[in-house]
Amino acid sequence: PAEADPFAALSGGGRGGGDEFMAVRPYVGAIFAPTDKPAVDKSAPDGQLTLEWVHGYASRGSRNNVCYLDSALTASGEAASMVYNAAALGIRLDFESGNDKRQNFFMQHTDDVLCIAVSPLPREGEPNWCQKQLVATGELGPHPSIHVWDPATMQPLFSLSGFHEKGVSALAFNHSGLRLVSVGCDDSHSVAVYDVSLAADGEGGNGRPRLLYNSKGNKQKVLGLCVSPYDDAAFATCGMKHIDLWEVSSKGLSSKKMKFLVKGKNHATTILCADYLGPDRLIAGVMSGAIYECRGENFYAIHQAHEKTCNCLRVERDIYKTGGGDDAEGRILSGGKDNKIIMFDLGFQKLYVIDLLAEAFGIPAWRDPCVRSADVRFTADAGEGGAKERVLVGTQGADIFEFGVFGDGNEVRLRHGGAIVQGHCREETWGLATHPQLPEYATVGDDRTLRIWNATTHALIHVENIEHFARACAYSPDGTKLALGFGSGSRSSGGGRGSRIDGTFRVYSIKREGAWPDIDVSLKMIHEARDSRKWISDIKFSPDGTTLAVGSHDNGVYLYAVDVSGDGEELAVTLRKRAVFKKHNSYITHFDFSADGQYLQSNCGAYELLFSDVSSGQQITAASSLRDTRWATWTCTLGWPVQGIWPKEADGTDVNAVCRSHAGGLIATSDDFGKVKVFRYPCVVKGAQNQELSGHSSHVTNVRFSAFDAALLSCGGNDRCIFQWRHEFLERDDNVALGGAAEEKQDEEDEEEEADDFDLMGARGGGDEFMAVKPYLGAIREPTHKPPDNPRMPTASLELEWIFGYRSMESRNNVFYAADGESLLYHAAAVGIKLEVNRALYLDDGASDDPALPGAAAEGGRSLSAKRGEALSQKFHMGHSDDITCLSISPDRRFIATGEMGRKPKIHVWDANSCALLTSLENVHQRSIVDVCFSPEGDKLVSVGLDNQHTHALWEDTGGSWSAANLVAKGAGDSNKV
Repeated sequence: PAEADPFAALSGGGRGGGDEFMAVRPYVGAIFAPTDKPAVDKSAPDGQLTLEWVHGYASRGSRNNVCYLDSALTASGEAASMVYNAAALGIRLDFESGNDKRQNFFMQHTDDVLCIAVSPLPREGEPNWCQKQLVATGELGPHPSIHVWDPATMQPLFSLSGFHEKGVSALAFNHSGLRLVSVGCDDSHSVAVYDVSLAADGEGGNGRPRLLYNSKGNKQKVLGLCVSPYDDAAFATCGMKHIDLWEVSSKGLSSKKMKFLVKGKNHATTILCADYLGPDRLIAGVMSGAIYECRGENFYAIHQAHEKTCNCLRVERDIYKTGGGDDAEGRILSGGKDNKIIMFDLGFQKLYVIDLLAEAFGIPAWRDPCVRSADVRFTADAGEGGAKERVLVGTQGADIFEFGVFGDGNEVRLRHGGAIVQGHCREETWGLATHPQLPEYATVGDDRTLRIWNATTHALIHVENIEHFARACAYSPDGTKLALGFGSGSRSSGGGRGSRIDGTFRVYSIKREGAWPDIDVSLKMIHEARDSRKWISDIKFSPDGTTLAVGSHDNGVYLYAVDVSGDGEELAVTLRKRAVFKKHNSYITHFDFSADGQYLQSNCGAYELLFSDVSSGQQITAASSLRDTRWATWTCTLGWPVQGIWPKEADGTDVNAVCRSHAGGLIATSDDFGKVKVFRYPCVVKGAQNQELSGHSSHVTNVRFSAFDAALLSCGGNDRCIFQWRHEFLERDDNVALGGAAEEKQDEEDEEEEADDFDLMGARGGGDEFMAVKPYLGAIREPTHKPPDNPRMPTASLELEWIFGYRSMESRNNVFYAADGESLLYHAAAVGIKLEVNRALYLDDGASDDPALPGAAAEGGRSLSAKRGEALSQKFHMGHSDDITCLSISPDRRFIATGEMGRKPKIHVWDANSCALLTSLENVHQRSIVDVCFSPEGDKLVSVGLDNQHTHALWEDTGGSWSAANLVAKGAGDSNKV
């Protein structure tokens, strides 16, 4: 039976789930379906979104969280990779040729990653259960997990949970890598020691890590953890006015407190970091910037180091000198709030100082280069002109730098031409805009910076100190101007009390020099105004660039006429306030211009959807009159085509932003649960399937598609990270990528129904633009002498004779010899092909008697006769309904398996001789079949799908000769592309 009209229920005002939002929905009265309603498709969209790059670093809540990986080395012995944490991710960054970099992601966490630890490389002759370097990460949450993973593959090894509460603040592997120490965020700052050697399968392991010991920690906040490289049973924790020395024994955990009282003077202070200098010697960085030295349980000495807080401290031994081991030459590396990294020898003599504010490095103070993390590696063979030491630095400004130390004079140079990783670093990040033509986007945040990013190279093209909080930005339609809206409502900005900058907006001109992608950008402010006194939440240019709209928290949308004169250096822009739309009852959240720039639709905090005239600012109360209006963008969270994006029990503020793709086939959302979701557009039915993207650790504040929908960008609020998701189109969606409207046929019944309903003169069709606006109808005229209509099928018959072509671009390993050793099996388009050789038309075992024929002079050779064109023939397997994407042949070469593209793709197993279908394998995969493969015995088949998890399926021949088959098992594969 035909499905009931899905739009009928949505045009009324029934109750939903949320207390306020779904009970009181004033926007419902403004929702009218378009006259020609498009077809509804509730399935998840085609195409694939994969996390490609993350701008940002957890620089505020963590210390000592940027580390080299010793397991990945260059030819000269330099570390080729590093690990760090950002949002809910563990990230491995690889240094490639030149300044190229590549990121890989560990994505198993569900909340902020608070700490990271790297196991030591196993030394020869010492026990180590896995003989490779591992990474452990701990997260925030009421019942947090610790994940231990392999940085080489980014795959999880095991998870530890059930003991800590509220979060895991610190982690450290012991010297042998057999144990992992953790500190919790509970009120007692509980300490746990895990035996992770038992996670090793095989000799010495049973596959289960276990909690060995646990104990309550210090009531004062714990800020640091270190383990002794001299004693696997010793470690220390430090924090507010304490250092606790811990010992692991067969009886459990025991601790002793460091004694800071010397000659009647108490030296207790806040200890932020610590490390072992010897078997019975500990050094600690303190709030004053000094480094304390302790021996045994007693305070011993104070060493002056930094002018402000010492945030990180690390003792490293140069294993390339004095033969390695504990007697190797060592260094003490410290980093402080004074923006300096200091390298000491083991006697606290300064070897060199790296001042991040030094003119040679070009790092301004407003980028907040306070040092939060530092690591050092010594190079095995620096060679002539090479760096003998490399220092990795993470700053409070969310920058990660690498420095090289050269020569006997310890000359320090900044490597990679600048920061390796950059990001926003204070409060929250909301503003996001994409360039209309270039792979470029801009972000603004509460760190008072405007940043312009290159989506191709992932480089920061330009960063501007805008001196104030900003949460909205927009490119002009020609990409030559950038508008910013200021204020944030944050107390630290003064926004909660009426900041003097709230309500201000600016327009900058953009000057680009060089050839893309290696371009330089400079900005020039060409206009600044303040007509509102509340902070700006949205800002946009009209499609023709003649109007700038500014949405404010004073409930108004301010409309400015934009007059442009001159260009380049002579560019002049004059903005004149044309009107103010003031009919909303709460702060403005989102708005969009119509495609012709005449109308504006807007949402507010009171869940209203209102329409206004751009030229006058007057409200258009007859919302039905705009039901067929085409909108240049769709970023409103309330409206007819986005009714299906809201989850159950939504309160109206859960979805923070939406963005329709430029092609018009997708709508992306960002929400308060750290998720980015992508639906088909329009999305009008509740429960619509979607692609869900994870990685952000808090509310996702904004989302935008880049030019040509090549990427999707998302902004994290509290994690302050910018995620770039690569958007890969399936071939069947090429018309969407080019701007058309792709209509998915859900099944054969839908196809027949749509064919019956289609009427040339005005029935609903599939595409947004094509069937809603049909200008060709005006040019259709019947001929004067109309030929008679003959609806009967033509009597002619067509039979496929030959196919020229072969699917060579997207597929691999898809040409095979048949059992006869001569015929070929391959595929093209939606057809499986057998290319046969007719031996009867060959002249065998000698040359032809006719000297006029080719090959007559050959001796013992083989050549084609004059009937060369008849020597080859094709057979076809034509059961597929979409492109064949992969092909496999059974080991005995009797059977062929082919997989296809499609929303619910099928796998066909067919006879390699006759090309007849034997069985069809269905209802497991989505989007496409990536690959298929027979087992060595030929009685089983493995397939991989193109869904987000790249589902693997195992099929078994149950009928003999593949006349029937059953699904034996299926499971999720890797989230990365297979």
